[in-house]
Amino acid sequence: MDYAYYYLKEIVSMMQINKVSMRMQVYEIIKEKILSQEYDWGDQIRILPLCKELGVSNTPVREALSLLEMEGLVTSSLNSRVRVIEMTEDLNNEMNQIFLVLIAGAYQVCIVKGITKKLTAMLEDALENQKESQEKEMADSINAALAFDRCFVNVIGNEKLSRAFDEQYTLLFLLARYNYQKAALNREDNIREHVQILEAVKAEDHEEVHRLLIRHFDKHVD
Repeated sequence: MDYAYYYLKEIVSMMQINKVSMRMQVYEIIKEKILSQEYDWGDQIRILPLCKELGVSNTPVREALSLLEMEGLVTSSLNSRVRVIEMTEDLNNEMNQIFLVLIAGAYQVCIVKGITKKLTAMLEDALENQKESQEKEMADSINAALAFDRCFVNVIGNEKLSRAFDEQYTLLFLLARYNYQKAALNREDNIREHVQILEAVKAEDHEEVHRLLIRHFDKHVD
């Protein structure tokens, strides 16, 4: 009797794992379609054709879309239509301001903890990687640029703070790509700004660091 109980419990557990795995696989596929612009801004994601394409039921697809909606990458309406978010200047400005607060706040913690030299070393490595990615695909260049920004958060060693950055990473990636594509930003300018920020951090000119961060994230605000 006990053996049957534990055997059944194991089967149920495996079914749950498979369900979660399927949901996450579908989630990653849809997210990649958004990142690669196979689904462009505002495109409707049609559930039934997607189910047929992936060979799955609509349950993991709907669950994956719910996760993407929580991340702010898609929106759903009362008629059950799911669309990729529409990029607007308002959204762009709002997200830039959010990351300005996050990174400038993280830098203030670095000052208090006395770890700006450790931050400098991390920023130097990240900047070298960014320079090396300059001739690569845009996605590689964006990821390398965001890795520089991530240093301000990761150096603190606070997992929850790093998770807060990571939870918005995909949306931040899309925003960066949006700015590249509308020619409001280019790789050379981004590297130049990062060099200036690094030099100010290295000099421990905290006021200048904050001024440069504001300009870095808020330059698109009208």
